[in-house]
Amino acid sequence: MGSTGLSVSLLRWVGAGYRFVAGCLTVAGRVLTTAAELELNGITKVTTVAACGECTKDGDCFAPLTTVVVDCRCQCAAGGHGDVCVPAPVPAGPPLPPSPLPPPTPPPPPVGECISDMVYPEVAQAVGGGLSWLCYRNVTFSGGGMSLTVLVG
Repeated sequence: MGSTGLSVSLLRWVGAGYRFVAGCLTVAGRVLTTAAELELNGITKVTTVAACGECTKDGDCFAPLTTVVVDCRCQCAAGGHGDVCVPAPVPAGPPLPPSPLPPPTPPPPPVGECISDMVYPEVAQAVGGGLSWLCYRNVTFSGGGMSLTVLVG
């Protein structure tokens, strides 16, 4: 069986130097915003301090294989793979589980009773054939573009 991981350090791709990006960290209720504050809290050798909510090439992508960040999405250079432009193909994850089937629409109530305490995706009721009135009590109509149709005849 083949390996799906990397066999070399990712840091070799940045040449002689390295980058350690940290930021948007909260210690004792206070956001740390400088390398000095991070170091005082045991986080050392930080080369870039990322701001909270800011998307950057260094902080959100594998920078050596990223050309630019647009709308918080990394755009990969040749050799970059996946959503963060890593230097090796990213294996596909497992398939999503199938969606559960929606619950069946409950049958209409017997003649002379109200429809109560239910969620209906859609409703089409015919008045006639023994049903002379409609009563809905505490019913949530939940279908997209919901419409209540009453057929008289």
